[in-house]
Amino acid sequence: TVDAAYSLRLADHFSASVGISLLHSELLAKATTVGFQAAAYYRNRCGQHMDYVVGLSAENMGPALDYGDSYVKAKLPTLFGGGGEMGLDLAARHRLSFSLAGQYYCLPKRSEMFLGSVGAEYTYDRLLSLRAGFRYGENDNSAVAFGVGVSHWGLTAAVSHQRGVGDNDTNLTAVSLQFAF
Repeated sequence: TVDAAYSLRLADHFSASVGISLLHSELLAKATTVGFQAAAYYRNRCGQHMDYVVGLSAENMGPALDYGDSYVKAKLPTLFGGGGEMGLDLAARHRLSFSLAGQYYCLPKRSEMFLGSVGAEYTYDRLLSLRAGFRYGENDNSAVAFGVGVSHWGLTAAVSHQRGVGDNDTNLTAVSLQFAF
């Protein structure tokens, strides 16, 4: 995939974003399509030491992947979601954040499901972050996750691990690198 997004602050506490993704697959044969995303967010502070954000999103809307006449077109995993996060400044260098979110995958029809997640993150001096969370997922998609991140000069490196719960045998470790400017 190749993704591009644009965000715009519409008012003091309200922002919106739109995005487009170019998806290419060679799973059955070669196929390419585009997906569209839209989201809206409200962010505010409660007093001097607490802030929050709530948001809604719609993702992966667009035409199906067309692998040719020999195959059925593959619809994109379209989803609608909502959630929020609350952050607490515990002291000058210590921050604790809690999040709660839900997503409903509505397409393709045979893959409809709900995912709900809850998580927490501790950040020290905007340099080190420790996080943990739980995701409830229908169809054996529940999992626990934990991770660590290090940030310096706009560069963030993170490692996270996800382990399936119950009949979900997922065991996934991800490494990411991000540069903010």
